[in-house]
This record gives sequence, C-alpha cells and structure tokens, in this order.
Amino acid sequence: KYFSHYFRLKIFIDFKYKGGTDSITYEHVWGPFAEYLLNFIPLWMAPNFITFSSLILITVVHLLFMFCGSNDDGVSAWKLVMMALSIFIYQNLDNIDGKQARRTRT
Repeated sequence: KYFSHYFRLKIFIDFKYKGGTDSITYEHVWGPFAEYLLNFIPLWMAPNFITFSSLILITVVHLLFMFCGSNDDGVSAWKLVMMALSIFIYQNLDNIDGKQARRTRT
C-alpha cells in the first residue's frame, strides 16, 4: 500500500548481508578464542555439522534439566552447571561454524 511492488522487490533483490559487530569482548576475547578452537576442527568437517552438534547438545541438556531429578526443592547445582557449560559450548560452536564456513568457503 505504501510502497509499490517494484520498490519492495528491488529492496529485497539488492539486499546484501554485511556481518559485523561492535562488541569489544567479541573482538578481544570471543573471536580469538574461536580462532584458537578452530585449529582443532578438521577442514573436512561441514559447518552445518558443527551447528547441528550444538543443537543436539543444547537439546540433550534441556531434556536432562527437565526430566532428571526433582525440582521440588529448587534446582540442583549440577543442573545449573550443566546448563551454563552447554550454553558456553553452544555459543562457541556457533561462532566456530561461521569461521569454518569462511575457512572452507562453503
């Protein structure tokens, strides 16, 4: 209604993704840490496999969180530690898969 069909289509076609971040911690901590971890990932491993493995990890930990033990008296410390570790691993795997994609040009 407000834009012509051609104008909306042109915006969609001309869109170019430009990644980047303004985060100081990413530039000085998480980026170099992911570069270091990338040395342990073989070149033949697909970036989508890294993403899928992080999804499986998060799913398993969430299922353990929900179904193991009782939450009547509060959440167990081991559940909180597992959740924190899984989120830490997930965010690093998510960072690594993009770097692996650029490294293998896939």
